[in-house]
Amino acid sequence: MKIKVADTAVFDARYAVDQLPMAKTLADTADAWEKNRHKLRAEHRERAIADWAAISDALNSPANEALRKVNGTATAHTITSWMDLFTLARDAENDLRARGVTKKGMAGVTLDYHPAGPTANAYKYEAISTMITLKRTGGGWWLTSVVRVGLPPKRAELRRMTVSDMAREDITRHALAGIA
Repeated sequence: MKIKVADTAVFDARYAVDQLPMAKTLADTADAWEKNRHKLRAEHRERAIADWAAISDALNSPANEALRKVNGTATAHTITSWMDLFTLARDAENDLRARGVTKKGMAGVTLDYHPAGPTANAYKYEAISTMITLKRTGGGWWLTSVVRVGLPPKRAELRRMTVSDMAREDITRHALAGIA
């Protein structure tokens, strides 16, 4: 299984929605801009949201279907939506950037994840959960595995990232920067 989770277009469209850049070229003068500022901002936001929705619709259907097949009717302690996958991919990407990994070095990184198990000992049996694997390629993050797993009570969340040799070198270089 190989389902695209996130790529540059989705990140860029989401950034446009979050940042709401002003379309100053639509205003002829500073007065006109000041008068129409709120209307232009709202129009730009609606356009950015529509762009993001169109891109995400193309991505989310296969991922949601794969999650639905694995989870069945279970919703607690599971990954139920493509948005969860997108959030995991975004957080992993930000974590790698913060550690000094270059875009080229991100290729080959894998992320294994499952949510935390139930917190109460009242669960007599294992709770149904979802274990996913995301892989970073040059074209973005891909969902490569979705598996149904059983989690005993008080099982911690698993978030294990396996980095490539190039990413490891980038992390080491970044960590040792400024040390003679």
